[in-house]
Amino acid sequence: MSHTPDVQPWNGPLTKSPTLSGTGAQSDHLFTVTGACECVVRGRVTNSGTNLTALKLETDDGTAQVDITLNGVTLSGLAAGTAVFRNGLAASTLALSDNAAGDVIEGADAGQNGIETSFIVNAKDSVTTYIQATYSTTDNPCAAVIEWTCYWRPMFSGSTVVAS
Repeated sequence: MSHTPDVQPWNGPLTKSPTLSGTGAQSDHLFTVTGACECVVRGRVTNSGTNLTALKLETDDGTAQVDITLNGVTLSGLAAGTAVFRNGLAASTLALSDNAAGDVIEGADAGQNGIETSFIVNAKDSVTTYIQATYSTTDNPCAAVIEWTCYWRPMFSGSTVVAS
C-alpha cells in the first residue's frame, strides 16, 4: 500500500527589505527557520544600487553556510522592479528578470512544473538557522534595497519560518 503525504498549503508571504550596505562580502539574515520547511524565496529590487555583485541565497547557522543558489548575480544599476528568483538547483545562480524592456522567463523544458524552484531547509538542532542573502559591494552604502518574499510550508509539526 502506497502512502502520499499530506500536502500542506503555502504560508506567507513573509517579507524583508534590507538596505544593502558595507564593503566587500556582506550577508543579511532574511528569514529564520525552525524545524524543516519547504520554501520559495524571491527578491524584487525596490531601490537600484551601485557595484552590487555576487548575489546568492544560502543558509546560515552561525558556524556554517550551505548554498541555496550559486554565487554570481550582478544587480548593479538595474531598475526598481527587477526580479530575482531560484529556478534551478543549488549549483545554479539566481535567475534575473530585468524589467527595463520587459522580460519573459520560461522553464528549461516543457515538462518543468512552474518556473520557481522550491527548496527544503532543515534547521540545525537547537541552533538558530537563517536563510540569508550574501552579496559583494565596493560602495558603503551601495543604496540598493531588495524586497525579499518567502512562501513556506512545514514538513513536520512545529516547523516554521518567520522574517528575521
